[in-house]
Formats: sequence, C-alpha cells, structure tokens
Amino acid sequence: MTVKQWNVGDVLSASDLNSWSVPLAVTKPADTGRNTTTSATADPDLTLPVAAGASYLFSATIQYKGGTNNASDAKFGISAPSGSTGFMIVTRLQITSFPTTTIDWNSLGSTSNAGTNGTGVTLPCRIEAVVNVGGTPGNVAVIWAQNTSSGTNTTVIANSALVAQRIS
Repeated sequence: MTVKQWNVGDVLSASDLNSWSVPLAVTKPADTGRNTTTSATADPDLTLPVAAGASYLFSATIQYKGGTNNASDAKFGISAPSGSTGFMIVTRLQITSFPTTTIDWNSLGSTSNAGTNGTGVTLPCRIEAVVNVGGTPGNVAVIWAQNTSSGTNTTVIANSALVAQRIS
C-alpha cells in the first residue's frame, strides 16, 4: 500500500486525518514486574492496535530494572499480528566490567538480551521497528521477560512509551 495522496479540492475526513496524521501512542501508567519467567509476552500497557494491510514505524522507549548482572537480566522485542513482516533494531546497555551499548537487528517476535545491574539501577532500552501488517488486523506490542529465571523482579517502569506512525 502506498501513502495516501490528496488532490486539490479533496475533503479530508476525520478517518483520513486520524489514520495518516495522528500518531498512535501509549505510556505505562504503572510499573510491571515479572519474575521466574523467561517466556516473552506482551506488556499489558505497551500495546497498540494496527490496521490490516498498513505499514507502521514503531518506536519504544523503555526504562527497566532487575537483579544483579546475570542474575535475571531482561529480554525485549516487538510482536505483531499473524502474517505481518518487518524488522526491529534494539539498542540497550550490556552490563559487563564496563557498560557497553549493544545494537541488534532482529525479526519481529524475537528478543534481545538486555543486562540488569540491581533493582536500584534503572536502565534504558530503545526499540525501532517497521511493521508491515498482513491481512489480519491486531495489536503490536512490546514483548519482554527475564532472560534468566530469577525470584527477583525484572520491572518495566512507568512512563515507558510506545509510539507508531502509519507510513503506508
């Protein structure tokens, strides 16, 4: 699908403006903690509806914390409706003897490991994704879990955000 083109004299409908000009956006109202799980599932708040046959550019800015390095860590990704195609780029800190920035290029539905450094240390993760929705509408969501099962919560913190702009 190509980007909609308007001609002189066309009347812009509310649907056109909402579909093409207004970004979809959501922020987390409260922290969400997970422990003893390594199966990445959709965050209950960082989820947005998408239309069948449309393409979107997604941006997630996540703040999180967890156990000491390698005790739990985290993993993050983006899920999309069945039949969707696209890719994501995940940028986050890796906690080693000195923190390093790591960038992964992955397919939708996969996850990238993100280090943690103690429950008092908040860390950033950024995900950029292009999602081409197939014939089935649905939701695009930030998916996450602990990378290593631990009784210490790995937490995605309030005010993390997911934003999408329709691009075709």
